[in-house]
Amino acid sequence: MTDSIYQDVIDAFKTLLQTITTTNSYETNLGSNVYEWRPTALEENELPGLIFRDSPGKTDIAIQKHQHNINVDLEISVSGATTPATMRKCISDVIKCIGTDLTLSGLCEDIIYGDAPEMETEQANKYFGSIVMKFIIIHLTDPWNPYANT
Repeated sequence: MTDSIYQDVIDAFKTLLQTITTTNSYETNLGSNVYEWRPTALEENELPGLIFRDSPGKTDIAIQKHQHNINVDLEISVSGATTPATMRKCISDVIKCIGTDLTLSGLCEDIIYGDAPEMETEQANKYFGSIVMKFIIIHLTDPWNPYANT
C-alpha cells in the first residue's frame, strides 16, 4: 500500500531539513543530524542537531478537498564556546531552508512559521543551547481519502 499524503509530506520535510549543510551554502551542518521523533537526547558528537515531532492539527473542508494542518515542532540542540551565535545561525538556516521550498515540491500548499523561537542555554561542564521552532504545514487531500489529492 502507498503511504498517506501526510507521511509523504513529513518525509519530504525531513529531506528538506537534511539539506542544511555548509556545502549547500548554509552557516551550519544542522542537516547532518536530523531525527524524526527520536526518544533520546542527542549526544554531544551529534550537535548541532535537530529532532522534530509532528502532530495532526485541524482539518477544514475546502471546496471538494480536505485541508489538513500538521503542527511541527523542531527542537534544535547546540554546544560549544559560541553557543548563542550558533543558535542564531541555526534559526537562520532553518528559515532559509524552508523558504527554498514552501510547497515541498508540490506536496503541500504552504508552510507557515509559527511562534517566535524559544531559546535556552545552560552551562555545566560545557555550554549547551536549545531552540524550539514551530511550523504549520498545510496540505490537501480528497475528501475522506488521506492517500489521494486528485
